[in-house]
Formats: sequence, structure tokens, C-alpha cells
Amino acid sequence: MAHDVFISYSSQDKTVADAVCATLEGRKIRCWIAPRDVPPGLPYAAALVNAINDCKVFVLILSKGSNTSGAVMREVEEAVDSGTPIIPIRIEEIEPTEAMRYYIKSIHWIDAMSPPLQKHLGKLADSVQAILSVGAEEHPPPVAESVIEAPAKKRWPLPTWATALLALAAVVIVGGGAWLVATRLGSAAVDLEAISTTVDATAITEPTLISTIESSTTTTIEDTESTSKFDWHHNPVTDHYYALTETGMSWDMLEELAVQTGGHLVSINDAAEEEWLYSTFGSIMFWIGLTDYPDEGEYRWTSGEPVTYLKWCPGEPTDTAGGAGSEDAVHAIPWSQCWNDEPTWITEFWDPDKQKNIPSYPGVIEVETAPSHGWSVWRPVSFLIPNPQIWDVTGDNQYTAIEQRDSDVYAWSTESYQGDIMVSLDLRSSVEALDLGWDEMQAQIPSQNSGCVIIYGDGTMHSYGSLVFCVDWDGYFLDEHNRRYDNEFLAYVLHDNPSEEVYSVTVEIIDDIASMYVNGEKVLSSFFNTEEIDRSGRIGLFKYWADGEITFSNIQIKTRNSDK
Repeated sequence: MAHDVFISYSSQDKTVADAVCATLEGRKIRCWIAPRDVPPGLPYAAALVNAINDCKVFVLILSKGSNTSGAVMREVEEAVDSGTPIIPIRIEEIEPTEAMRYYIKSIHWIDAMSPPLQKHLGKLADSVQAILSVGAEEHPPPVAESVIEAPAKKRWPLPTWATALLALAAVVIVGGGAWLVATRLGSAAVDLEAISTTVDATAITEPTLISTIESSTTTTIEDTESTSKFDWHHNPVTDHYYALTETGMSWDMLEELAVQTGGHLVSINDAAEEEWLYSTFGSIMFWIGLTDYPDEGEYRWTSGEPVTYLKWCPGEPTDTAGGAGSEDAVHAIPWSQCWNDEPTWITEFWDPDKQKNIPSYPGVIEVETAPSHGWSVWRPVSFLIPNPQIWDVTGDNQYTAIEQRDSDVYAWSTESYQGDIMVSLDLRSSVEALDLGWDEMQAQIPSQNSGCVIIYGDGTMHSYGSLVFCVDWDGYFLDEHNRRYDNEFLAYVLHDNPSEEVYSVTVEIIDDIASMYVNGEKVLSSFFNTEEIDRSGRIGLFKYWADGEITFSNIQIKTRNSDK
């Protein structure tokens, strides 16, 4: 591709590089910028060398990143060797390294550290046009406000323009909303006047994000199998189902994915639904289905539901990032419990603390009925009580095995299940655990906290093909078919909390792997023989005859590869 300008930059400064490119191309100045213009099949290094040798002006974005970048240094060296005029635009208040000074110490530059950035980009475009008008062989006219020989004393820990941007981005976290630096690349110039601000960057107390936009490719949703990975949650008030997506996708892409799933990005209709979303999905920002595209300023839900509730952050919606009319998508901010508008095409952000790009927010998808593929939503399990004299149904989804000495105590689910299964419950003992040795424990009646969950079979340990997950007074174990006392378990681990009275237990069976989690930590995992375990049957609760009173509560299940 014929071009006039080669843009050299560090990957950390892609936002500014895109803005430079858009400004110059808005003046009909043809630019070459990687990776957009690297021809397919041509080695990357060869493409860079050819592009530098063919350009008429070499624009260097000088920053902390490019100052120490070996790749940028090689590009500058190539430009010097080819006799190409170089215009540095300094965006951070840094002193060039010795190697960089060797090439540019006598060259004038544009100092672009004070906002608004658009003013400096306009000056850059004027300088490039001046060079192009007299021919590339001429030396560029003086355009600088200062000379690199003597950098000014630092006034900010970051350059002024970047600090202003970070301060604006911080408004997302401390009460306003995320701000963007760039707009879509194309023939139109970038309106960056909105970047000017008086916000004090020293007030930033949260990590800040600056968006970056990859304009060379367009990502589409092709992997509909990804919807099977969603962890669906049921809201009993709305009777709808909700799932949090992965990060790194734009609002446009997420809405497309939501439609493929059978729903839309979430519509929030009242404060109760909003609070439920925050409590369900935690402290992570997420895209919602509110947009004002194509009718600017007229917000609608993509689901078609009427807009009856709005919760804008202070000063929002602004619709200023990248130019008026560009912020058509909305995301929710849990810690501020308010909403902010942003462009629909963002897929990643620059995190100055981590010094790298990070993926864009996830979205929350809302559907009316439970998806028929992948994991189901969590739902309660009901149990058959064989003898009401030894079981006390003390509350909703709460079953207490009463202390007695005649036999083991069982209860089994009213439904059967098959395929992959996850079961979660709380297990509580009414007996205060004692720090006793094994011999003392054998003589201690009632015993200490000990209860089991049985998966598959008939819900008891007397049927072939069941898996047994137990919390014992001194450890956790996984066994099959029967609770054995020959120390030949599928898996057994000691625990160091014999005085614990309440355990939050989750058991998981996926393919031929069984795992057990206690209080959020995986405590054991083991393969099992699928020829012996047929992966179908009921869920059972079990208390050993010598144990004291044990309560099983909050019992929930979700399944996969099954209609149940």
C-alpha cells in the first residue's frame, strides 16, 4: 500500500498511535501502522523495513515504553539510515536513553504532554503536511516548543495528558465512569477535545483503565459451544435465568452471543433486580442490555422491555469518549451501584498499574427459561423421609438426623439423576467436637461431626454403583458402594479442624473424576471405575448410628448431560 507516514510506537502506547493515525488520515495523509498494514505472508521484520524505506515521514511516539524498546530503536535506526525525516512527538516527560539520543538529539520534536491531545495532533499533522508539500528530501521546519537536549523538570509522576486521561478513567471507579482516548480508525479525524479536564490525578484511589481499540480485525461469535460453560443462576422474583460471560468481548459481540443463547444482555427493571445481580455476580463490572443506538439519547433495552428504571453514575451519561454519539453501550459498576455509558466495540483496556492490556468486562445474559444444554442452574433437592421418628424436617430444605442408637440413618431424593452432577450443602453437628485420640473416640457416644452424601444408586450405601462422600471427625473420604473400615478408600485426607461444627460441602462428578470441596477448598479428588459406577440414581443423606444429631441444609444440585 502506498503511504506517506510510518508510525513507530511501543505497544503500550497503541491508544495514542491509533489517535495519531486517525488524525493524519483525516487530513488525507496515508499512514502505515503495524499490525494493521503488515501484508499477509510477509515476515514482520521485512514488512517494517520496506514500510520505513517507502515512507516520506517517520513519526516517532516517544514515551517511556518506546524509549527502552529495542524494536522501536531498530525502526529509528532504519529511518536514519534511509534519510527519512523524523518527527518525534513526546507524550511522557522522560529523558531519552543514550542510544535514543544518538539518533534524535539534534531533532526538534512536538511536546504533547499537556491536554488536550488534539491540539498537539493538529500541530503534528501541520508539520507532516509541510514536509510533504516541499518533498521528503527537505529538512522539516522547526515546529517544537522545546528541545530534547534539556528536558523540563518533572511536574507530574505521569505526563500531563496521560494523567488527565487516567483521572478521567478513574471517575468510573470513584463515581463517574470510564473514559476513552481513541475512536474507531477510519477517514474521520478524532475529536479529542473532550480529553481536557481539571480532575486532579493525585486523587485516584482505584486502578484506572484506558481503552484500546483494535481496528484491523473484526471478531464474530462462532463458538456457540461456549454457552455450555455458563453457570446459570435463577432469580425467583423474575423467574428468569442469568449467567456471567467470559471477559474480552465487546458489547456488540456479547449481545450477539446472548441472542444465540436464547436471550439478551440483562435488562434491569428495578432496584431489587439490580441488587440481586450485584450479590450474585460479585464486585466485577459487567455489560448490560441498555443502549441508545440508533436513536442518540433515547435509551432502550435490547430485550424490548420498557425502560422503567435507570441508575446513572453522577454526571453520566456523558457520550464524550471518541466524539459525540460514540458511547452507545452501558455497563454496571457494583461498588458504586450505578451505570456508565461507553462505546460498543471495546474489547480490552490498558491497565497502567499492571502495565499491560486487560480484557474488557464480561456481560450478564438473561434468558426466560433454563438452557437445555450445559450445566443446569442450582436448584433445591427434596428427600423422602423413611421414618419421621428419626428425621426432623426443621425448615425449608433442612433435614436433621436425630440422635439414636438402633441403626444408621438414611434419606434419599425424590428424583433420580444421571450424568455429571454437582451437589452442595451445609453439614452441622449439634455435638461439640472434642480433641480425643482414636481409642477415646471409639468410646465416645455420641461421636463427633460425621455425615455423608451418597451419589447414584438407590441413595443408600447398600446399592452397587454409588459414590460416598463423607466428613468424618478426623478427615474427609471418598468411597464406593459401601462405607468400609478397611482403610481402602478411593481417597482419604486428614483435616486439622476437629472442633469445626459447620462444613460447607460441594461434591462434583465430571466424567470419571469425583472431587470434594469443603469450605471452598478442594480437599480430595479421585478417578473411579465407570464400569462399576453407572452414573445414575438418587442422592442420599447418611448419618452413622454412633454419631450425634446432624443437620443437612441448603441442599442444591445442578446437572449436565441430563434432562434432570
